[in-house]
Amino acid sequence: MTASVLGKRSRSTLDTPQTERAKKRTPFVIASDENINPFVTKPAPHTPNAPSTPSTPRAGGQSTYNKARNILKQSSGKLIGRDAERAELRTFLSTRLAARKSGCLYVSGPPGTGKSALVTEVLNEPSKDSRVKVSIVNCMSVKNAAGICAKLLEDFDQFDVLQGGETSALQALFHTKHATHLVVLDEIDHLLGVDLELLYKIFHWSLQKTSNLILVGIANALDFTDRFLPRLRSKGLKPQLLPFMPYTVTQIASVIATKLKSTLPQSTTQPAGFVPFIHPTAIQFASKKVAAQTGDLRKAFSICLRVIDLIELEARTKASTITPSPSPSPCKRPLAENKKFSPSKTPLMENMNLSSPPRAIPTDSKPPTPSIRKQISDPLSTLTPETAPRATIAHMARVTASVFSNGTSSRLASLNLQQKAALCALCALESKHRSQRRSPLDSIGNPVTPSKKDTQPSAPTVKKLFDTYSRLCKRENVLHPLSNTEFRDVIESLEALSLVAVMDGRNGSLTPSRTPSGTPSRRGRGATGFGKVGVEEKRVASCVGGKEVRDCLDGPGAGILRALIDGEGL
Repeated sequence: MTASVLGKRSRSTLDTPQTERAKKRTPFVIASDENINPFVTKPAPHTPNAPSTPSTPRAGGQSTYNKARNILKQSSGKLIGRDAERAELRTFLSTRLAARKSGCLYVSGPPGTGKSALVTEVLNEPSKDSRVKVSIVNCMSVKNAAGICAKLLEDFDQFDVLQGGETSALQALFHTKHATHLVVLDEIDHLLGVDLELLYKIFHWSLQKTSNLILVGIANALDFTDRFLPRLRSKGLKPQLLPFMPYTVTQIASVIATKLKSTLPQSTTQPAGFVPFIHPTAIQFASKKVAAQTGDLRKAFSICLRVIDLIELEARTKASTITPSPSPSPCKRPLAENKKFSPSKTPLMENMNLSSPPRAIPTDSKPPTPSIRKQISDPLSTLTPETAPRATIAHMARVTASVFSNGTSSRLASLNLQQKAALCALCALESKHRSQRRSPLDSIGNPVTPSKKDTQPSAPTVKKLFDTYSRLCKRENVLHPLSNTEFRDVIESLEALSLVAVMDGRNGSLTPSRTPSGTPSRRGRGATGFGKVGVEEKRVASCVGGKEVRDCLDGPGAGILRALIDGEGL
Protein backbone atom coordinates (compact mmCIF):
# COMPACT_ATOMS: atom_id res chain seq x y z
CA MET A 1 0.00 0.00 0.00
CA THR A 2 1.40 3.40 -0.99
CA ALA A 3 1.46 5.97 1.77
CA SER A 4 -0.99 8.85 1.37
CA VAL A 5 0.26 12.39 1.11
CA LEU A 6 -2.20 13.47 3.83
CA GLY A 7 -0.67 11.25 6.47
CA LYS A 8 0.56 7.78 7.31
CA ARG A 9 -0.98 5.24 9.61
CA SER A 10 1.15 4.29 12.52
CA ARG A 11 2.57 0.82 12.45
CA SER A 12 1.20 0.05 15.88
CA THR A 13 -2.34 0.72 14.73
CA LEU A 14 -2.03 -1.52 11.71
CA ASP A 15 -0.57 -4.30 13.72
CA THR A 16 -3.29 -4.22 16.37
CA PRO A 17 -5.88 -6.92 15.88
CA GLN A 18 -9.36 -5.83 14.82
CA THR A 19 -11.02 -7.31 17.92
CA GLU A 20 -8.79 -5.32 20.25
CA ARG A 21 -9.52 -2.11 18.38
CA ALA A 22 -13.26 -2.80 18.70
CA LYS A 23 -12.93 -3.14 22.48
CA LYS A 24 -11.34 0.30 22.75
CA ARG A 25 -14.17 2.01 20.92
CA THR A 26 -16.65 3.99 23.00
CA PRO A 27 -20.17 2.67 22.53
CA PHE A 28 -22.34 5.13 20.59
CA VAL A 29 -26.12 4.89 21.02
CA ILE A 30 -28.49 6.80 18.78
CA ALA A 31 -31.64 8.12 20.42
CA SER A 32 -34.80 6.33 19.41
CA ASP A 33 -36.92 9.50 19.22
CA GLU A 34 -36.59 11.14 15.85
CA ASN A 35 -37.17 14.59 17.39
CA ILE A 36 -34.05 14.23 19.55
CA ASN A 37 -30.64 15.09 18.16
CA PRO A 38 -29.20 11.74 16.93
CA PHE A 39 -25.66 12.89 17.75
CA VAL A 40 -26.37 13.03 21.49
CA THR A 41 -25.67 9.96 23.53
CA LYS A 42 -28.71 8.47 25.24
CA PRO A 43 -28.60 9.02 29.02
CA ALA A 44 -28.06 6.08 31.28
CA PRO A 45 -31.21 4.44 32.66
CA HIS A 46 -32.35 5.34 36.16
CA THR A 47 -31.41 2.92 38.89
CA PRO A 48 -33.70 2.50 41.90
CA ASN A 49 -30.87 2.78 44.45
CA ALA A 50 -29.44 5.98 43.01
CA PRO A 51 -30.33 9.14 44.95
CA SER A 52 -32.66 11.37 42.98
CA THR A 53 -32.58 15.15 42.94
CA PRO A 54 -35.73 16.60 44.48
CA SER A 55 -37.83 18.46 41.96
CA THR A 56 -39.28 21.86 42.64
CA PRO A 57 -42.93 21.43 43.65
CA ARG A 58 -45.70 23.47 42.18
CA ALA A 59 -47.05 26.36 44.16
CA GLY A 60 -49.23 24.85 46.83
CA GLY A 61 -48.64 21.33 45.53
CA GLN A 62 -47.49 20.00 48.94
CA SER A 63 -49.00 22.74 51.09
CA THR A 64 -51.27 21.95 54.00
CA TYR A 65 -53.54 24.75 52.77
CA ASN A 66 -54.75 22.34 50.09
CA LYS A 67 -56.66 20.52 52.81
CA ALA A 68 -58.68 23.65 53.47
CA ARG A 69 -59.29 24.19 49.76
CA ASN A 70 -60.48 20.64 49.23
CA ILE A 71 -62.83 20.67 52.21
CA LEU A 72 -64.41 23.95 51.10
CA LYS A 73 -64.87 22.73 47.53
CA GLN A 74 -66.40 19.39 48.48
CA SER A 75 -70.17 19.22 48.37
CA SER A 76 -70.40 15.77 49.95
CA GLY A 77 -71.29 15.20 53.57
CA LYS A 78 -74.16 16.32 55.74
CA LEU A 79 -75.56 19.75 55.00
CA ILE A 80 -75.10 22.01 58.02
CA GLY A 81 -77.76 24.38 59.29
CA ARG A 82 -80.86 22.85 57.63
CA ASP A 83 -82.16 20.54 60.35
CA ALA A 84 -85.77 21.75 60.21
CA GLU A 85 -85.96 21.48 56.42
CA ARG A 86 -84.32 18.03 56.53
CA ALA A 87 -86.85 16.76 59.06
CA GLU A 88 -89.80 18.07 57.02
CA LEU A 89 -88.47 16.52 53.80
CA ARG A 90 -87.91 13.15 55.51
CA THR A 91 -91.43 13.21 56.97
CA PHE A 92 -92.97 13.96 53.59
CA LEU A 93 -91.14 11.14 51.82
CA SER A 94 -91.53 8.54 54.57
CA THR A 95 -95.28 9.03 54.96
CA ARG A 96 -95.91 8.89 51.21
CA LEU A 97 -93.70 5.85 50.65
CA ALA A 98 -95.10 3.94 53.62
CA ALA A 99 -98.72 4.53 52.64
CA ARG A 100 -98.10 4.12 48.88
CA LYS A 101 -99.71 7.49 48.23
CA SER A 102 -98.97 10.19 45.71
CA GLY A 103 -97.87 13.66 46.68
CA CYS A 104 -96.16 16.83 45.55
CA LEU A 105 -93.58 18.92 47.39
CA TYR A 106 -92.32 22.24 46.04
CA VAL A 107 -88.91 23.31 47.40
CA SER A 108 -88.21 27.01 46.89
CA GLY A 109 -85.57 29.52 47.95
CA PRO A 110 -82.85 31.85 46.65
CA PRO A 111 -79.76 30.39 44.96
CA GLY A 112 -77.08 28.99 47.23
CA THR A 113 -79.37 28.00 50.11
CA GLY A 114 -78.82 24.23 49.80
CA LYS A 115 -82.08 23.11 48.17
CA SER A 116 -80.64 20.60 45.71
CA ALA A 117 -77.92 19.47 48.13
CA LEU A 118 -80.42 18.63 50.86
CA VAL A 119 -82.74 16.73 48.52
CA THR A 120 -79.81 14.72 47.17
CA GLU A 121 -78.58 14.00 50.68
CA VAL A 122 -81.96 12.67 51.84
CA LEU A 123 -82.42 10.55 48.70
CA ASN A 124 -78.96 9.00 49.17
CA GLU A 125 -79.90 7.67 52.58
CA PRO A 126 -80.25 3.87 52.62
CA SER A 127 -83.78 2.66 51.96
CA LYS A 128 -85.20 -0.77 52.65
CA ASP A 129 -87.90 -0.58 50.00
CA SER A 130 -86.50 -1.72 46.67
CA ARG A 131 -89.81 -1.29 44.83
CA VAL A 132 -89.45 2.51 44.76
CA LYS A 133 -88.00 3.79 41.50
CA VAL A 134 -86.30 7.17 41.55
CA SER A 135 -85.56 9.59 38.71
CA ILE A 136 -83.67 12.88 39.17
CA VAL A 137 -83.83 15.31 36.24
CA ASN A 138 -82.18 18.69 35.91
CA CYS A 139 -84.58 20.58 33.67
CA MET A 140 -81.82 22.86 32.41
CA SER A 141 -80.45 19.93 30.42
CA VAL A 142 -83.65 19.31 28.40
CA LYS A 143 -84.60 21.28 25.32
CA ASN A 144 -88.16 20.12 24.67
CA ALA A 145 -91.00 18.10 26.16
CA ALA A 146 -89.96 14.94 24.33
CA GLY A 147 -86.55 15.12 26.00
CA ILE A 148 -87.88 15.13 29.54
CA CYS A 149 -90.40 12.37 28.74
CA ALA A 150 -87.66 10.23 27.23
CA LYS A 151 -85.47 10.80 30.30
CA LEU A 152 -88.23 9.68 32.68
CA LEU A 153 -89.13 6.62 30.58
CA GLU A 154 -85.48 5.60 30.38
CA ASP A 155 -84.99 5.87 34.15
CA PHE A 156 -88.09 3.73 34.72
CA ASP A 157 -86.99 1.04 32.21
CA GLN A 158 -89.68 1.82 29.63
CA PHE A 159 -87.97 1.30 26.28
CA ASP A 160 -90.81 -0.02 24.07
CA VAL A 161 -92.63 3.31 23.66
CA LEU A 162 -93.48 4.54 20.21
CA GLN A 163 -92.45 8.01 19.14
CA GLY A 164 -95.16 10.52 19.89
CA GLY A 165 -96.74 8.48 22.67
CA GLU A 166 -94.36 9.41 25.49
CA THR A 167 -96.90 11.51 27.42
CA SER A 168 -99.55 8.78 27.29
CA ALA A 169 -97.00 6.18 28.35
CA LEU A 170 -96.00 8.29 31.37
CA GLN A 171 -99.62 8.77 32.37
CA ALA A 172 -100.25 5.02 32.22
CA LEU A 173 -97.02 4.32 34.12
CA PHE A 174 -97.88 6.71 36.94
CA HIS A 175 -101.33 5.13 37.39
CA THR A 176 -100.29 1.49 37.63
CA LYS A 177 -100.74 -0.42 40.86
CA HIS A 178 -98.08 -2.07 43.04
CA ALA A 179 -95.45 0.51 42.07
CA THR A 180 -94.14 3.85 43.38
CA HIS A 181 -92.29 6.38 41.28
CA LEU A 182 -90.33 9.24 42.85
CA VAL A 183 -89.44 12.08 40.46
CA VAL A 184 -87.19 15.03 41.38
CA LEU A 185 -87.26 17.95 38.94
CA ASP A 186 -84.49 20.45 39.67
CA GLU A 187 -84.68 23.95 38.11
CA ILE A 188 -88.31 23.20 37.33
CA ASP A 189 -89.03 26.79 36.29
CA HIS A 190 -87.02 26.11 33.12
CA LEU A 191 -90.00 24.09 31.85
CA LEU A 192 -92.01 27.30 31.57
CA GLY A 193 -90.23 28.08 28.34
CA VAL A 194 -90.25 24.43 27.18
CA ASP A 195 -93.79 23.15 27.65
CA LEU A 196 -96.16 24.66 30.20
CA GLU A 197 -98.84 22.06 29.48
CA LEU A 198 -96.50 19.17 30.32
CA LEU A 199 -95.51 20.92 33.54
CA TYR A 200 -99.15 21.22 34.51
CA LYS A 201 -99.78 17.54 33.75
CA ILE A 202 -96.87 16.37 35.91
CA PHE A 203 -98.12 18.40 38.86
CA HIS A 204 -101.68 17.22 38.25
CA TRP A 205 -100.66 13.53 38.15
CA SER A 206 -98.80 13.81 41.46
CA LEU A 207 -101.84 15.35 43.16
CA GLN A 208 -104.34 12.70 42.02
CA LYS A 209 -105.33 10.06 44.57
CA THR A 210 -105.15 7.24 42.00
CA SER A 211 -101.58 8.09 41.04
CA ASN A 212 -98.36 6.51 42.32
CA LEU A 213 -96.21 9.55 41.49
CA ILE A 214 -94.35 11.42 44.23
CA LEU A 215 -93.03 14.68 42.80
CA VAL A 216 -90.37 16.95 44.33
CA GLY A 217 -89.94 20.20 42.40
CA ILE A 218 -87.05 22.60 43.06
CA ALA A 219 -86.91 26.22 41.90
CA ASN A 220 -86.07 29.71 43.12
CA ALA A 221 -89.44 31.47 42.99
CA LEU A 222 -91.48 31.33 46.18
CA ASP A 223 -94.91 31.62 44.49
CA PHE A 224 -94.15 29.53 41.43
CA THR A 225 -97.28 27.33 41.51
CA ASP A 226 -99.65 30.23 42.25
CA ARG A 227 -98.40 32.39 39.37
CA PHE A 228 -97.84 29.82 36.65
CA LEU A 229 -100.20 26.98 37.51
CA PRO A 230 -103.47 28.70 38.47
CA ARG A 231 -105.54 25.74 37.21
CA LEU A 232 -104.27 23.64 40.10
CA ARG A 233 -105.58 26.14 42.61
CA SER A 234 -108.94 26.35 40.82
CA LYS A 235 -109.34 22.59 41.23
CA GLY A 236 -108.35 22.68 44.88
CA LEU A 237 -104.98 21.03 44.21
CA LYS A 238 -102.06 22.65 45.94
CA PRO A 239 -98.62 21.12 46.53
CA GLN A 240 -96.91 21.15 49.89
CA LEU A 241 -94.40 23.99 50.18
CA LEU A 242 -90.92 23.80 51.72
CA PRO A 243 -89.29 27.26 51.63
CA PHE A 244 -85.54 27.70 52.14
CA MET A 245 -84.69 31.06 53.64
CA PRO A 246 -81.26 32.65 53.01
CA TYR A 247 -78.49 31.63 55.39
CA THR A 248 -78.08 33.81 58.47
CA VAL A 249 -74.81 35.08 59.91
CA THR A 250 -74.74 32.34 62.54
CA GLN A 251 -75.42 29.57 60.02
CA ILE A 252 -72.76 30.75 57.55
CA ALA A 253 -70.14 31.04 60.29
CA SER A 254 -71.07 27.62 61.67
CA VAL A 255 -70.79 25.93 58.27
CA ILE A 256 -67.37 27.43 57.50
CA ALA A 257 -65.97 26.73 60.98
CA THR A 258 -67.24 23.13 60.97
CA LYS A 259 -65.66 22.40 57.60
CA LEU A 260 -62.30 23.86 58.59
CA LYS A 261 -62.29 22.05 61.95
CA SER A 262 -62.67 18.74 60.14
CA THR A 263 -59.08 19.10 58.85
CA LEU A 264 -57.67 18.88 62.40
CA PRO A 265 -56.33 15.49 63.52
CA GLN A 266 -58.19 13.57 66.19
CA SER A 267 -55.26 13.84 68.59
CA THR A 268 -55.08 17.62 68.39
CA THR A 269 -53.91 19.60 71.39
CA GLN A 270 -55.70 22.79 70.38
CA PRO A 271 -58.68 24.04 72.42
CA ALA A 272 -62.24 23.27 71.38
CA GLY A 273 -62.87 26.71 69.86
CA PHE A 274 -59.75 26.67 67.65
CA VAL A 275 -60.44 27.05 63.92
CA PRO A 276 -57.50 26.39 61.55
CA PHE A 277 -56.52 28.48 58.53
CA ILE A 278 -58.99 31.35 59.21
CA HIS A 279 -59.45 33.16 62.52
CA PRO A 280 -63.01 33.00 63.96
CA THR A 281 -63.34 36.81 63.90
CA ALA A 282 -62.50 36.81 60.19
CA ILE A 283 -65.13 34.12 59.58
CA GLN A 284 -67.70 36.19 61.47
CA PHE A 285 -66.78 39.26 59.42
CA ALA A 286 -67.22 37.41 56.11
CA SER A 287 -70.51 35.87 57.29
CA LYS A 288 -71.97 39.29 58.04
CA LYS A 289 -70.92 40.59 54.63
CA VAL A 290 -72.45 37.65 52.75
CA ALA A 291 -75.64 37.58 54.83
CA ALA A 292 -76.19 41.30 54.23
CA GLN A 293 -75.85 40.84 50.46
CA THR A 294 -77.44 37.57 49.31
CA GLY A 295 -77.02 34.89 51.96
CA ASP A 296 -75.49 32.64 49.31
CA LEU A 297 -73.30 30.04 50.99
CA ARG A 298 -71.37 29.45 47.77
CA LYS A 299 -70.32 33.10 47.81
CA ALA A 300 -68.97 32.65 51.34
CA PHE A 301 -66.95 29.62 50.25
CA SER A 302 -65.53 31.57 47.31
CA ILE A 303 -64.40 34.37 49.61
CA CYS A 304 -62.77 31.92 52.02
CA LEU A 305 -60.88 30.27 49.17
CA ARG A 306 -59.47 33.63 48.10
CA VAL A 307 -58.45 34.42 51.68
CA ILE A 308 -56.65 31.08 51.97
CA ASP A 309 -54.75 31.81 48.76
CA LEU A 310 -53.75 35.18 50.17
CA ILE A 311 -52.48 33.89 53.53
CA GLU A 312 -50.62 31.02 51.85
CA LEU A 313 -48.84 33.45 49.56
CA GLU A 314 -47.76 35.55 52.52
CA ALA A 315 -46.63 32.50 54.49
CA ARG A 316 -44.64 31.17 51.53
CA THR A 317 -42.96 34.53 51.00
CA LYS A 318 -41.92 34.79 54.66
CA ALA A 319 -40.72 31.18 54.82
CA SER A 320 -38.61 31.47 51.68
CA THR A 321 -36.68 34.43 53.13
CA ILE A 322 -35.59 32.52 56.27
CA THR A 323 -35.01 29.05 54.79
CA PRO A 324 -31.44 27.88 55.64
CA SER A 325 -29.03 27.12 52.82
CA PRO A 326 -28.10 23.43 52.34
CA SER A 327 -24.34 24.23 52.40
CA PRO A 328 -22.58 26.57 54.84
CA SER A 329 -21.79 30.03 53.57
CA PRO A 330 -18.07 30.83 53.06
CA CYS A 331 -18.35 33.77 55.45
CA LYS A 332 -19.60 31.45 58.22
CA ARG A 333 -16.40 29.34 58.22
CA PRO A 334 -14.02 29.60 61.16
CA LEU A 335 -11.13 31.99 60.84
CA ALA A 336 -8.62 29.17 60.60
CA GLU A 337 -10.38 27.76 57.54
CA ASN A 338 -10.48 31.16 55.91
CA LYS A 339 -6.76 31.49 56.43
CA LYS A 340 -6.17 28.03 55.06
CA PHE A 341 -7.99 28.84 51.83
CA SER A 342 -6.79 32.41 51.55
CA PRO A 343 -6.00 33.52 47.97
CA SER A 344 -2.57 34.71 49.07
CA LYS A 345 -1.61 31.18 50.10
CA THR A 346 -2.65 29.68 46.76
CA PRO A 347 0.23 28.68 44.42
CA LEU A 348 0.69 30.81 41.36
CA MET A 349 0.25 27.89 38.95
CA GLU A 350 -3.38 27.41 40.08
CA ASN A 351 -4.25 30.93 39.00
CA MET A 352 -2.80 31.07 35.51
CA ASN A 353 -5.67 33.15 34.07
CA LEU A 354 -5.71 35.56 37.05
CA SER A 355 -9.12 34.28 38.09
CA SER A 356 -10.33 33.71 41.63
CA PRO A 357 -9.30 30.37 43.11
CA PRO A 358 -11.85 27.57 43.36
CA ARG A 359 -13.79 27.52 46.60
CA ALA A 360 -12.78 24.59 48.73
CA ILE A 361 -15.42 22.46 50.41
CA PRO A 362 -14.76 21.53 54.02
CA THR A 363 -14.18 17.89 54.57
CA ASP A 364 -16.50 17.78 57.57
CA SER A 365 -19.63 18.99 55.64
CA LYS A 366 -22.47 16.50 55.37
CA PRO A 367 -25.07 16.25 52.58
CA PRO A 368 -28.54 17.54 53.51
CA THR A 369 -31.00 14.98 54.81
CA PRO A 370 -34.25 14.24 52.89
CA SER A 371 -36.30 16.23 55.39
CA ILE A 372 -34.05 19.28 54.92
CA ARG A 373 -34.21 18.90 51.14
CA LYS A 374 -38.03 18.76 51.32
CA GLN A 375 -38.13 21.86 53.50
CA ILE A 376 -35.86 23.70 51.08
CA SER A 377 -37.94 22.72 48.03
CA ASP A 378 -41.25 23.63 49.73
CA PRO A 379 -40.97 25.87 52.82
CA LEU A 380 -44.60 25.08 53.85
CA SER A 381 -44.25 21.30 53.73
CA THR A 382 -43.68 21.04 57.48
CA LEU A 383 -46.79 23.03 58.40
CA THR A 384 -49.90 21.31 59.74
CA PRO A 385 -53.46 22.60 60.20
CA GLU A 386 -52.53 23.31 63.82
CA THR A 387 -49.38 25.32 63.07
CA ALA A 388 -50.26 26.95 59.74
CA PRO A 389 -50.64 30.75 59.88
CA ARG A 390 -54.26 31.83 59.94
CA ALA A 391 -55.97 34.57 57.98
CA THR A 392 -56.97 37.53 60.12
CA ILE A 393 -59.78 40.01 59.83
CA ALA A 394 -57.44 42.32 57.88
CA HIS A 395 -57.00 39.68 55.15
CA MET A 396 -60.75 39.10 55.05
CA ALA A 397 -61.45 42.83 54.79
CA ARG A 398 -59.15 43.08 51.76
CA VAL A 399 -60.93 40.26 49.94
CA THR A 400 -64.48 41.35 50.78
CA ALA A 401 -63.65 44.92 49.71
CA SER A 402 -62.64 43.66 46.28
CA VAL A 403 -65.76 41.46 46.05
CA PHE A 404 -68.46 43.81 47.32
CA SER A 405 -67.31 47.40 47.76
CA ASN A 406 -66.01 48.07 44.26
CA GLY A 407 -68.83 46.27 42.48
CA THR A 408 -70.81 49.34 41.43
CA SER A 409 -67.86 51.33 40.13
CA SER A 410 -66.54 48.40 38.11
CA ARG A 411 -69.95 47.75 36.58
CA LEU A 412 -70.37 51.41 35.64
CA ALA A 413 -66.91 51.49 34.10
CA SER A 414 -67.72 48.48 31.89
CA LEU A 415 -70.74 50.16 30.21
CA ASN A 416 -70.63 51.25 26.60
CA LEU A 417 -71.59 54.71 25.34
CA GLN A 418 -75.28 53.98 24.70
CA GLN A 419 -75.73 52.27 28.06
CA LYS A 420 -74.22 55.26 29.82
CA ALA A 421 -76.43 57.60 27.79
CA ALA A 422 -79.58 55.70 28.81
CA LEU A 423 -78.52 55.74 32.46
CA CYS A 424 -77.74 59.47 32.29
CA ALA A 425 -81.18 60.15 30.78
CA LEU A 426 -82.81 58.17 33.59
CA CYS A 427 -80.89 60.12 36.25
CA ALA A 428 -81.86 63.41 34.61
CA LEU A 429 -85.53 62.40 34.45
CA GLU A 430 -85.55 61.24 38.07
CA SER A 431 -83.98 64.55 39.13
CA LYS A 432 -86.73 66.40 37.31
CA HIS A 433 -89.43 64.30 38.98
CA ARG A 434 -87.98 64.97 42.42
CA SER A 435 -87.82 68.71 41.78
CA GLN A 436 -91.50 68.84 40.76
CA ARG A 437 -92.87 68.08 44.21
CA ARG A 438 -95.85 70.14 45.29
CA SER A 439 -95.09 73.01 47.64
CA PRO A 440 -96.03 72.40 51.29
CA LEU A 441 -97.90 75.74 51.25
CA ASP A 442 -100.94 76.68 49.23
CA SER A 443 -101.44 79.91 47.30
CA ILE A 444 -102.35 81.92 50.41
CA GLY A 445 -99.54 80.51 52.57
CA ASN A 446 -101.45 77.91 54.56
CA PRO A 447 -99.80 74.48 55.03
CA VAL A 448 -101.32 71.57 53.15
CA THR A 449 -101.37 67.92 54.15
CA PRO A 450 -98.67 66.06 52.18
CA SER A 451 -99.72 62.90 50.41
CA LYS A 452 -97.75 59.76 49.68
CA LYS A 453 -97.50 60.78 46.04
CA ASP A 454 -95.83 64.05 47.03
CA THR A 455 -93.24 62.44 49.28
CA GLN A 456 -92.45 59.56 46.90
CA PRO A 457 -92.49 60.68 43.25
CA SER A 458 -93.40 57.99 40.76
CA ALA A 459 -90.78 56.27 38.63
CA PRO A 460 -90.83 56.98 34.88
CA THR A 461 -92.07 54.40 32.40
CA VAL A 462 -89.84 52.88 29.74
CA LYS A 463 -91.77 54.77 27.06
CA LYS A 464 -91.27 58.14 28.79
CA LEU A 465 -87.61 57.34 29.39
CA PHE A 466 -87.13 56.53 25.69
CA ASP A 467 -88.76 59.83 24.68
CA THR A 468 -86.52 61.74 27.07
CA TYR A 469 -83.43 59.89 25.86
CA SER A 470 -84.26 60.57 22.20
CA ARG A 471 -84.97 64.25 22.87
CA LEU A 472 -81.70 64.76 24.72
CA CYS A 473 -79.68 62.98 22.01
CA LYS A 474 -81.28 65.01 19.22
CA ARG A 475 -80.76 68.24 21.13
CA GLU A 476 -77.01 67.63 21.24
CA ASN A 477 -77.10 66.46 17.60
CA VAL A 478 -73.94 64.43 18.23
CA LEU A 479 -75.11 61.08 19.62
CA HIS A 480 -77.46 59.19 17.33
CA PRO A 481 -80.39 57.76 19.35
CA LEU A 482 -81.25 54.08 19.22
CA SER A 483 -84.52 52.64 18.03
CA ASN A 484 -87.27 51.67 20.46
CA THR A 485 -86.40 47.96 20.34
CA GLU A 486 -82.67 48.58 20.74
CA PHE A 487 -83.32 50.92 23.66
CA ARG A 488 -85.34 48.25 25.48
CA ASP A 489 -82.43 45.83 25.05
CA VAL A 490 -80.14 48.42 26.64
CA ILE A 491 -82.50 48.81 29.61
CA GLU A 492 -82.63 45.02 30.00
CA SER A 493 -78.83 44.87 30.08
CA LEU A 494 -78.75 47.58 32.75
CA GLU A 495 -81.32 45.65 34.77
CA ALA A 496 -79.20 42.49 34.49
CA LEU A 497 -76.24 44.45 35.94
CA SER A 498 -78.44 45.64 38.87
CA LEU A 499 -77.99 49.26 37.79
CA VAL A 500 -81.68 49.66 36.95
CA ALA A 501 -84.62 48.12 38.82
CA VAL A 502 -88.14 47.47 37.59
CA MET A 503 -90.65 48.94 40.04
CA ASP A 504 -93.85 47.22 41.14
CA GLY A 505 -97.24 48.84 41.00
CA ARG A 506 -98.85 51.38 38.76
CA ASN A 507 -97.07 54.34 40.33
CA GLY A 508 -93.84 52.80 41.58
CA SER A 509 -91.60 54.81 43.86
CA LEU A 510 -88.22 56.07 42.73
CA THR A 511 -86.61 54.02 45.51
CA PRO A 512 -85.83 50.52 44.17
CA SER A 513 -86.57 47.53 46.37
CA ARG A 514 -83.64 45.42 47.61
CA THR A 515 -85.66 42.20 47.80
CA PRO A 516 -87.68 41.70 44.61
CA SER A 517 -90.54 39.28 44.84
CA GLY A 518 -89.85 37.48 41.59
CA THR A 519 -87.50 34.70 40.67
CA PRO A 520 -83.94 35.85 41.47
CA SER A 521 -82.30 34.07 38.53
CA ARG A 522 -85.02 34.32 35.89
CA ARG A 523 -85.64 37.74 34.49
CA GLY A 524 -88.97 38.39 32.88
CA ARG A 525 -90.95 35.71 34.72
CA GLY A 526 -91.72 37.31 38.01
CA ALA A 527 -92.93 40.59 39.33
CA THR A 528 -89.58 42.09 38.38
CA GLY A 529 -87.86 41.95 35.01
CA PHE A 530 -89.13 42.80 31.53
CA GLY A 531 -91.85 40.57 30.19
CA LYS A 532 -93.13 40.40 26.66
CA VAL A 533 -96.42 42.21 27.39
CA GLY A 534 -96.57 45.89 28.33
CA VAL A 535 -92.83 46.52 28.31
CA GLU A 536 -93.23 50.22 27.59
CA GLU A 537 -95.54 50.64 30.58
CA LYS A 538 -93.02 49.17 33.00
CA ARG A 539 -91.59 51.66 35.47
CA VAL A 540 -87.86 51.74 36.07
CA ALA A 541 -85.67 53.40 38.68
CA SER A 542 -81.93 53.84 38.95
CA CYS A 543 -80.11 51.74 41.56
CA VAL A 544 -77.10 54.11 41.66
CA GLY A 545 -76.84 57.75 42.57
CA GLY A 546 -76.18 60.61 40.22
CA LYS A 547 -72.78 61.27 41.78
CA GLU A 548 -71.63 57.69 41.07
CA VAL A 549 -72.78 58.01 37.46
CA ARG A 550 -70.95 61.32 37.05
CA ASP A 551 -67.72 59.83 38.40
CA CYS A 552 -67.72 57.14 35.70
CA LEU A 553 -68.18 59.65 32.84
CA ASP A 554 -64.67 59.76 31.43
CA GLY A 555 -63.06 59.00 28.12
CA PRO A 556 -64.58 59.57 24.67
CA GLY A 557 -68.01 61.23 24.78
CA ALA A 558 -67.70 62.37 28.40
CA GLY A 559 -68.84 65.89 27.55
CA ILE A 560 -71.93 64.63 25.75
CA LEU A 561 -72.86 62.36 28.64
CA ARG A 562 -72.45 65.16 31.20
CA ALA A 563 -74.80 67.30 29.16
CA LEU A 564 -77.31 64.43 29.13
CA ILE A 565 -77.22 63.91 32.88
CA ASP A 566 -77.57 67.65 33.49
CA GLY A 567 -80.79 67.52 31.47
CA GLU A 568 -80.33 70.92 29.85
CA GLY A 569 -83.51 71.82 28.02
CA LEU A 570 -85.39 68.78 29.39
